Amino acid sequence: MMAVSGWGYENWGANVFWGMAAMGVLALFIKVEPGKNGVKDIQEKPQPEPQN
Repeated sequence: MMAVSGWGYENWGANVFWGMAAMGVLALFIKVEPGKNGVKDIQEKPQPEPQN
């Protein structure tokens, strides 16, 4: 992505900002659905007793 941004800046100068802004606006409309195995509940395991 950095190489593409550098190439765009070289060709279009600071106007490459508008291209990046357009990509950001498009990204706002992408719907992301959580997976079936979302956040798992992790219970604390009992600690083993130290041996003397």
